[in-house]
Amino acid sequence: MKVKKVRILILILFLALAILTIYVIIPKGRISEVVLDVDYFNDVSDTVREHVLHNIFGIRVDSMGYVYVLDRGNNRVVKFSPDGKFLTWFGGTGQGPGELLNPIDFDIDRFGNIVVLEKGNQRVSIFNKDGKWINSFSLSGDALDIFVTPQGEIFINMPVSGVSLSHLFHVYNFKGEKIGEIGDVELMEKKPFDTYLVTQILNYVTAMYNGRGDEIWAIYKARPLFRRFSVKGKILVEKIINTPETKAAIKANEEYQKRHLSKGWFGWLYVFTNIDFMGDDTVVVGVINFADTSNCLYLLNRKGEVITKYVIPKLKIFNFFAINRKENKIIIASLDTLYQAE
Repeated sequence: MKVKKVRILILILFLALAILTIYVIIPKGRISEVVLDVDYFNDVSDTVREHVLHNIFGIRVDSMGYVYVLDRGNNRVVKFSPDGKFLTWFGGTGQGPGELLNPIDFDIDRFGNIVVLEKGNQRVSIFNKDGKWINSFSLSGDALDIFVTPQGEIFINMPVSGVSLSHLFHVYNFKGEKIGEIGDVELMEKKPFDTYLVTQILNYVTAMYNGRGDEIWAIYKARPLFRRFSVKGKILVEKIINTPETKAAIKANEEYQKRHLSKGWFGWLYVFTNIDFMGDDTVVVGVINFADTSNCLYLLNRKGEVITKYVIPKLKIFNFFAINRKENKIIIASLDTLYQAE
């Protein structure tokens, strides 16, 4: 009987040790890491002036796998085939219909229409899938980000409108009629800098619409914060992204503020570039590198938790990216070159 009790006790101790070993070896919430194999997307030997990009400021991939690039330095949108061949461009520098001035973001709707946010003209310009200009409408504030829902609603991140704090997102239709405002803007203070300016910068987000739950997924560009909103602006999930890369970004911002404190002006270094959906329940976030590491992307789940880190080892400068779900690729941009990773 005693031998049986001893055997049971040994078995219990063995199981307890096994469970403890599992928790030690495989910590809960551990982030997996994948090193991307990066190669050129477009033909870098192509020196035709019309084909050369300058200061890429965004990438989108349509449902057919065609890649659109916001070529900010040339004030235009450039279209590439799924295999990286230059096809056409539209826009061009100016203030007239169909022209662009300092474009800073864009999106593509389910019909292939391209909606461009212009900082220089302080307006939105809309083109059809062939690049023909459809409409433009003016904005009353300093906007940063734009995305379009399948219902044809244009959401614009514009925390300051005119001379006052406003809502996080302003909503327009394709005619340029304002149809709503959602999301609260948080008042942020950082003495001795102007509270109004600090609040504006720290409420800039990059966001996309998720049709699965009729939600908006957003990452704050200047602070390590992820939020999921309802389309009415209610916060559903809030998560601080606490990683070595975001910690390095916070430290870099603190040092940046100290250097400019004597000048009396406020500036901020962005933590993230943009986001794009990998699937209905996961989103990829571009991380700006302030640490002594390779550039990377984060894969977040619905809770805003980082579940995978995609390392980009070959690129010293990383600006924007987009997910090509049709080709199962990630398109990545430096200042003037496009890359791809599978």
